[in-house]
Amino acid sequence: MLFLGNCQKPQIFIPLNMGKKKEPSRIDHIIGGNLKRLRGNAKMSQQQFADMVGVDKSKVSGWESGNVPLGKGWLEKLCGRFEVPLGEFYYEATSTIVTDEEEKKILQTMRESPDIKHQIVAIAEALASFDAPKSGKGDTVIVPKKRTAKKGRKTA
Repeated sequence: MLFLGNCQKPQIFIPLNMGKKKEPSRIDHIIGGNLKRLRGNAKMSQQQFADMVGVDKSKVSGWESGNVPLGKGWLEKLCGRFEVPLGEFYYEATSTIVTDEEEKKILQTMRESPDIKHQIVAIAEALASFDAPKSGKGDTVIVPKKRTAKKGRKTA
């Protein structure tokens, strides 16, 4: 028989935040919103997506709402599934308010297709390098082509 003498019960230290959920951060909401957008672009329901990645639908709902943070490992797996760079999950769509319908269509197309995005950027860069005359306000001025004389007419 082993006698330990006057033993006290071990003390248990409980962290003050035990049992409390971490408040979701702004970035968790941004990532969740982008996951929802990518899933929607792929025309998948939450259940279909959950089945594809092997989690419960409630987990997908938590990710998309930003209430359940997506870990780095999951983000890397999802980048592969959606064939997008990691930065796509951190993109904040609310950073620019676009009211023009044509601009909205361009932005939506760019978000849905990385190939088209690269082409649009290349076109924009080419246009920006074009040495067009400028007005005093910084806007590009479209200069009409010189008219050529038709038979029997002179140009002014």
